[in-house]
Amino acid sequence: MPSRLHETLVELFRERPGFAAELLAGPLGITVPTFERGDANGEARGEIRGEAKSVLKILVARSIEVTDEVRERILSCTDVDQLDIWINRALTATTADDLFS
Repeated sequence: MPSRLHETLVELFRERPGFAAELLAGPLGITVPTFERGDANGEARGEIRGEAKSVLKILVARSIEVTDEVRERILSCTDVDQLDIWINRALTATTADDLFS
């Protein structure tokens, strides 16, 4: 099982792919090729996916049942503003259906 430090570093490098290259280049003087993180559309899709996952995580953490239909509705949403509304509603909802009212 990976250590908490390992998991934290993996997450950090996933979020900031160029950071590993910066670390190696600085103290060790190793040149590592860097890659851009994709286009703006790819980043926007990632942000939307993260927002949708946040809605689901809040519901699950609050022990609110999430049906397949609700999960699909949330994951298929591409409107960041709507997802933000759902995140706020998930904080006080008593059922998953409360998100949509």
